[in-house]
Amino acid sequence: MRAVAFILWAPALALALSACGGDDDKGGPVDSLCSTDEQRCYGNALLTCADEGKAWNVGWCGESKTCTSDSGKPGCSGVKCERGARTCDDTKVLMCPEDGLSEAAQVETCKTGQHCIFGTCVKTACDAGTKACGWKAALSCEGGSWKTTKCKSGERCDEATHACVAQTCKPTALKCTDASTRSTCNTAGSAWVDKACGSGEVCTEGVCHPKVKGAEQDQDAGTVAADAGSGSDGGGFIDVGSTKDVQLEQFDTLTLTLSETPTPGPGARTIKFKFSSATFSGATKMLQITGDEGLDKLEIQLAPVEEFTTGTFTALEAQAEDTAILMNDGSNDQSQVQWQFQAVDYTLDVTSFDDVGGRIKGTISAKLGDAINKGKFVYIDGAFDIKRSN
Repeated sequence: MRAVAFILWAPALALALSACGGDDDKGGPVDSLCSTDEQRCYGNALLTCADEGKAWNVGWCGESKTCTSDSGKPGCSGVKCERGARTCDDTKVLMCPEDGLSEAAQVETCKTGQHCIFGTCVKTACDAGTKACGWKAALSCEGGSWKTTKCKSGERCDEATHACVAQTCKPTALKCTDASTRSTCNTAGSAWVDKACGSGEVCTEGVCHPKVKGAEQDQDAGTVAADAGSGSDGGGFIDVGSTKDVQLEQFDTLTLTLSETPTPGPGARTIKFKFSSATFSGATKMLQITGDEGLDKLEIQLAPVEEFTTGTFTALEAQAEDTAILMNDGSNDQSQVQWQFQAVDYTLDVTSFDDVGGRIKGTISAKLGDAINKGKFVYIDGAFDIKRSN
């Protein structure tokens, strides 16, 4: 997958573009968009100036990160809760903000005779056959009690059928509905939300912009790329938290032993992830490894790390200060937190980071804190072996 460069215009950039010169105050083409190495946020995308100010390289921050300039430098920051997610605190309904950068706040209190399930207030004494939707969960009343079915990754609860169905799009993804309309996927992944471009603007790769003098990109595209990070050569935002410069193939091996003690004992289990992937971002210098097997989810973010670099990375020495190891095992209501387990100590040993056609190999050992059951920990040991395809 290649990085995408295209010409961008947004109202928030108007003053900066005026300073660059051109005829943008008359609605005509502008001379340039940005200065060398400049970066900015546009929605949930990180923009990097390219082609001598004639274009932006655009990276989508993904579903677990948000593009923000709060620290003074634009970048993709990890969210504190799942965007738009509704959760419960006894009879209170909490909602995570759409950018995910602050904690969930109360938006509703259930009425007398109701209680909260997956962010939805329902009658405690329910009528058999009654159905409802919680946040990414289907609810049904059986024998006077509520039965819940949590939707899988990439699914949502359909309000018409009250059943889990595939998401329509990836939350915060962008696309062009037509040449003069851009669309953003809502936080539930259930619908595209359209917004008309301004007068004289056209939509390319999900953003509205004027033409730029001397630019070679086709700026008159109509409907362009669907989901962000889809991996198609037709365009679309590239996930900065994953694929940006280097595309990696599905694992030959991603295995993990999960136990409640530092040394695996009775009850320890081994997970061999069938659905797994790895990506490396040159922009953020992050190697991201993900695994998805039933209710078990794993994500490893190692950064900063350079191509062809091998070595041992530990939490104690913090050689890669932006490293995170995250996991869910389906043992609790995951609507309470985005990731139930997060590493408090780890050792990541990258033994091979080859060139194209070679391998990326390593091992991992980590102690993870339980965000739901405070004071409890789990321990993981595993290995990965990936083929680099470009």
